[in-house]
Amino acid sequence: MKKIVEAIIRPDQVDSVAKALSDLDIAYQMTKVSGIGYSHISTVQRKEREFFYPLPKIKLEIVVDHQLVEKLVRSIIYSAQTGNLGDGKIFISDEEAIAYDEAHF
Repeated sequence: MKKIVEAIIRPDQVDSVAKALSDLDIAYQMTKVSGIGYSHISTVQRKEREFFYPLPKIKLEIVVDHQLVEKLVRSIIYSAQTGNLGDGKIFISDEEAIAYDEAHF
């Protein structure tokens, strides 16, 4: 069975995580994302109003066999962790095979 691992990390930690994944010989897809989380919200004060704006992050998407998930997650945590709020999140889910009929695609 395969697992999908999604990791949201700080942009300044990409090189460290990419090196760790390369050492494990694991392929990944990287996407720039942004969002507002509960623990790490950036604000700007303008004319007595407070504005929230999304923080830039990097999303890594990785598909691996279930035997590699724990090793992969530990590697991401070790290479991405700074000890500050907003270090990121890791999501793990089962891969589901979906068949599409060409006529409906």
